[in-house]
Parts: sequence; structure tokens; C-alpha cells
Amino acid sequence: MAQSHKDSVVAWRGYQATTQHGDVVQMMMSAEANEIEMRRDYLKRIVAITSMLGAQGLPFRGNDDSIESTNRGNFVACMELVRKFDPFMQKHNPPSNATYMAPVSQNEMIECCAQEVTSVIVSEITRSKMYSIMADEARDGRSEQLAVCVRYVSEGEVKEHFLALTELMSFDAQSITDKLQEQLQMNGFADIKCVAQTYDGAALMSGPTGGVQA
Repeated sequence: MAQSHKDSVVAWRGYQATTQHGDVVQMMMSAEANEIEMRRDYLKRIVAITSMLGAQGLPFRGNDDSIESTNRGNFVACMELVRKFDPFMQKHNPPSNATYMAPVSQNEMIECCAQEVTSVIVSEITRSKMYSIMADEARDGRSEQLAVCVRYVSEGEVKEHFLALTELMSFDAQSITDKLQEQLQMNGFADIKCVAQTYDGAALMSGPTGGVQA
């Protein structure tokens, strides 16, 4: 009888705990939901800093990103500044494999933001039904690149936006033309009317017979 009474008391207390706090599965689901919400709040700050640095045209990283460096770049500096004044950041301690601070994570976030910006540009040009392109070569010291910009009218306003930067492996007019068309097709402009082209004065780009314009 004594053991039976003890078992009943344990069962009763277990029932009371379940009614007050939920069963183990519910508690695990609640903890998981809280963790997801915290990670989302953390990512919102990552995205905000990424968007700000991109909008201002500022570099994300310095020459030395190591912990020992006295200047780890603008991205890390902004995160440290936010942590200094943000109570959430002061309490939140992300796992070492999910800090999103590494250069690879920064690049992925930049790419995601770039895709969102480009999608807005593409949708506006699609509604406009016509656009003009501007393109020019540029060397960054290590490689030759082609910068592509678009100009169009959206809701009565003339807009001019950077679209893409792609590496050039060859410098003849046909190769540059192929890269230019590749970027336009990738962004969904293949069936939209291009009404004008703008290049620099070099014959390779604006030549009327053998240049990219032709």
C-alpha cells in the first residue's frame, strides 16, 4: 500500500506539472519557437547592417579580419556598436556555427540583398516595357570587368540603376557582347524592348561596324 501511495503521489505531481507547464513535447516546441524567434531577431540586425553598408557603398571588411586585428572592417565594427547599445544583442549569444559574421556569410547576405534590389529593378522595367543600357569596361587591378547599368522610366520618373558587374575573359567585341546579352537574359530582359545603347568612345565599344554597339 505504501508503494502504491507513493506512485499515486508521483503521478499526481506529474499531472499538476503538465497542466501548469505543458508536457515535455509542448515544452520542447515552445523552447524551439523561442530559439527561432531569437535567431530571426538576430538576423534582422545582420540584414539591417548589410543593407546600410551596401546603400552607402562602404567596404565590409578590412585587410585583417582576425580577432587580434585592431580594425576588422565596417561590418564587424557595426555589429560591435549595435551590441554596445542593444539589450537584445547583449543577451543573445549565438552558437559559434551560426554567428553569420564570417566573410562567407557576409557575402551570402550581400548576394541576398542584391537579388532583392535587382528584382525591384526588373519588375519596374517589365512594367515600363522598354529600357536603355549603359555598359563600360573597368579593371580592378586583377581582372577586367564589364559594368552594366540600365535606364528607364517608371511612373513618370527617369531611373538609372547599376545592374551587374561581370568578369571578362576576352576583350574582343563579340565576347563583350555575349557577356552583355548573358546578363540581360539572366535578369529577364530578353523579351523587353531595348531602345538605346550607351558606351564610352572607344571603337571596341561604340564602333558602328565592329564594336559592341553593332
